[in-house]
Amino acid sequence: MPIISTETKRNSRLSQGLATEKIWRLSHELFRADSLAALVEILFDHGETLFPFDSAVFFPLNKAPLAPLNRGHLGRNIDAEKLTADYAQRYYQVDPLRILEKPSHHNRALRIHDVIDNQQYRNSEIWHDFFRPLGIDKIMGLCIVNDGNPICGIGLHRERTAKPFSCLHKDRLTLLAPAIALGIRQLGIRNAADILLLNEDGDDGAEVAAWVLESPNKILRSNLYAEKILSLWRKTHQGYGKSLFPRPVQLLIETLTQRQLTLDDFQSTLPEAVSVSHPVNREYYKFTVTRIVTGACPHGSEAIVVTAVRQSKGIDFVDAIQGFGLSAREKEITHMVMRGQTNKEIANTLKIMEQTVKDHLRSIFAKAGVNRRTRLVAKLINGFTS
Repeated sequence: MPIISTETKRNSRLSQGLATEKIWRLSHELFRADSLAALVEILFDHGETLFPFDSAVFFPLNKAPLAPLNRGHLGRNIDAEKLTADYAQRYYQVDPLRILEKPSHHNRALRIHDVIDNQQYRNSEIWHDFFRPLGIDKIMGLCIVNDGNPICGIGLHRERTAKPFSCLHKDRLTLLAPAIALGIRQLGIRNAADILLLNEDGDDGAEVAAWVLESPNKILRSNLYAEKILSLWRKTHQGYGKSLFPRPVQLLIETLTQRQLTLDDFQSTLPEAVSVSHPVNREYYKFTVTRIVTGACPHGSEAIVVTAVRQSKGIDFVDAIQGFGLSAREKEITHMVMRGQTNKEIANTLKIMEQTVKDHLRSIFAKAGVNRRTRLVAKLINGFTS
């Protein structure tokens, strides 16, 4: 067994440390990219030292199966559009690396010889008819999926005379998967912000306040009018902790973000939106919370947009509640729901079991023709159609 010197071990650890530092630096750069093309260029530029390759391709993925889409391909040293178009039409079904679409292999880089031995690969149709004419021999791939939403696929290639990709190269690419997914998601949110954020550079006289949220408790962008409204609210409502907005608005935000996305969300052209009226500094504002799923972008990005418009008077819910045929207790609970109280808070206030509150809510939902709190709130808002 060969003896490895202390100096060699020290140099190896130093090399690994430098590579780890490069991965962290690259992760931050990916997050700050201002376009998808810039993100991919940054990835390939740094990748040439982290996992050297002769050519590379980036492609957005279909939802089911996770095959390349027919648009949005980007490459390095290769015609990415032609490569992925030919691949999707003729060779996807016989590609050994198609195993990457299985959930157990999501976000984990694989080399072609992790899946098939070298002799089988050399005898395969895809190598003879597709990879070989392109000068591609060694391949490493990665399928990135975030919360069940397909993000992208990445393929790195080496020529036949080059050494195979190592386990270290595979680990480095795998480590970058979360940063790539997060960077692309941020691009989707920023694009939504650019499109939807009204009066970003407006003055305090703007008619619509707008916020774009990165999460229920973090504002990504807002306009000046929005900042003024929140400043007024915070001055008169100290002690609300981490809550960004008045409680009824925050409840709508949290309810929308907690609901799992479905295929219908990505295919729908009408974003999901709910509204609630709430006073700020003795004036009523109609807050509308909209969940935007950027279905036009194949990366499954989403953003929460909140807008507020000043109203001439407060909202009276009495007539609407009377129309539902609710019992006295159900009306009482409905008013508490409109104030943003949780089931537990309602139970404590009324001194009843939390399960009893849930039973009352089921009855209220049935009579109002809705299936959850946000829809009930929306139906009671003046001028909002559920």
